[in-house]
Amino acid sequence: MLKKLGLVLLILILAAGAAATASAAAAGGSPSAAKAAPKDVVKITAVSAVLMDAGSGQVLYSKDPDVRWPPASITKVMTMLLVTEALEQGKIKLEDQVPVSDEAYRMGGSQIWLDPGERLTVKDLLYAIALQSANDACIALAEHVAGSEAAFVQLMNERARQLGAKNSNFANAHGLHDPDFYVSAMDMALIAREAVKHGEILKYTSTFQEYLRGGKTWLVNTNRLLRFYQGADGLKTGSHSQAKSNLVATAKRDGLRLISVVLGAETSQVRFNESAALLNYGFANYKGVALASKTEVVKKVRVYAGDIDFVDAVPADDTVVGVKKGETEGLTRRIMVPDLIPAPVQKGAKVGELQVVDKAGNIVGQVPLVAVQEAKALPYPKLVLKLFLRAIGMPGGKQ
Repeated sequence: MLKKLGLVLLILILAAGAAATASAAAAGGSPSAAKAAPKDVVKITAVSAVLMDAGSGQVLYSKDPDVRWPPASITKVMTMLLVTEALEQGKIKLEDQVPVSDEAYRMGGSQIWLDPGERLTVKDLLYAIALQSANDACIALAEHVAGSEAAFVQLMNERARQLGAKNSNFANAHGLHDPDFYVSAMDMALIAREAVKHGEILKYTSTFQEYLRGGKTWLVNTNRLLRFYQGADGLKTGSHSQAKSNLVATAKRDGLRLISVVLGAETSQVRFNESAALLNYGFANYKGVALASKTEVVKKVRVYAGDIDFVDAVPADDTVVGVKKGETEGLTRRIMVPDLIPAPVQKGAKVGELQVVDKAGNIVGQVPLVAVQEAKALPYPKLVLKLFLRAIGMPGGKQ
């Protein structure tokens, strides 16, 4: 009898939780599509371009953003992202001595002239990629992370799909031309948006010069924006005869971080000029608005069938989004969290979303809400007892 009563109560609670979740999802909907600025507000002669607010992912300007184009060395944004994620996951360490294979030694194009059997640290190789655009360093790190460049390229394409890239296909880890190798400006903006979340990447891409091999190898960053554009701290240049001149750039001012992508500029100077023009447009017309702090408990979320009754929901990151100047008044926050979530709940798991909407109800920014605590699932006998005690109003069943 007790077991049947507990089972009935459990079914009712599960149904209530599912209904609450569905209701919250229906109320939230999907973010409203951002309206990018007309093409004529910035003069862009490159084949395609995108200006994106890194905080919200809103596209502030675009010109033919989905055109497929050879990436050249802006490929290395993805290479550095995967290496950095492997570091954060504990798969490799910055101090690892990475051996140089024959494949890395034979690489052409831009390089730091690695010798077979030579060993450099992951840290040094990242500097070589970010500053010197070293193809041989890309191969060495790809092999260190995935075992082979081919396996690493598979990871690149998988990660691109995860980030929402729809018009990209990576064929190598460095960017030398391949007829089946292409990206789009929009896809590179999405990849760069993920990359700038990692301070370790920006540490390398913002460095103008560095020395390796005990001072014998001098590296100078190919990104001239670092020298003349206020707030610029990345990311990567790229060029060869088929790609012409490409640039993925980022800059931050007064908390607002913008990402610009220029593909197919006629000259190196044009890519820098047009990237600066895009960033100028963004900073002139948009203001950074703090959306959330990752230390703020936005809501206590009820947990059912767990060893604890509530978990605290906090923003996944400190988030600043770009809002058009003059339109920052009247913004409101919308908390999209179900009334009940089922155990188990992992610490750091997404439990909802915090949105900021304007007067018209358009979403101008959003950030995932994650659980601060872990909530373990109760074993069935304990769950039945808890539900029974709650049903009769006894201590130990309160939720």
